[in-house]
Amino acid sequence: SKDEQKRRFLARIDEPEKNWKFSPNDVRERAFWDNYQEAYQDVFEQTIRPRFEGCLQGEIIQYQEWFTFPIIGRRYMHVAYFPYCDAQGQITGIFANSRDMTEQREAEEKIFHLLGEKEILLREVHHRIKNNMFTITSLLNLQMSTMEGESGKVALQDAIGRIQSMMVLYNRLYRSENITTLALSDYIPPLMTEIMGIFPQ
Repeated sequence: SKDEQKRRFLARIDEPEKNWKFSPNDVRERAFWDNYQEAYQDVFEQTIRPRFEGCLQGEIIQYQEWFTFPIIGRRYMHVAYFPYCDAQGQITGIFANSRDMTEQREAEEKIFHLLGEKEILLREVHHRIKNNMFTITSLLNLQMSTMEGESGKVALQDAIGRIQSMMVLYNRLYRSENITTLALSDYIPPLMTEIMGIFPQ
């Protein structure tokens, strides 16, 4: 209560052995007591009360949320409410259980973060590979346009076709949802069609 908070606050000033607990922030924070109570009431009505009521109707309620504690700070908790029954089987209360899952949650968030970085890196590598293949193809086309001998042009055209085939293969592998297992019946026919389009002869 506000009166109990005031009593403890004054004790930190009046009793020398409790002076170390005093902080100027206590004075500032006390001014917001009514605001804190109003916020707490809103949270209770919107989140806690419906869960309590559901539990009193016989439901087992479980959820995970971040909580901020005065001493240990912000923790990610798994909370469960179980109906408490008397000897006749009537629900007379609620049994609550909580488990600190902060380390597990932080580990999961770290993994998600690393996976996101990996995905960005893979996309960047993919674009660089495609750009390099386009550059090589363009250089070979440029070289072919300056050649006079037919045999040399045929050799360069063959090299360009091989690079384009590699681009088709790489693109299909990159866009596959699962590259560990590929259904050849779904994969090879469209791949051959694309490659044959590169080599019409």
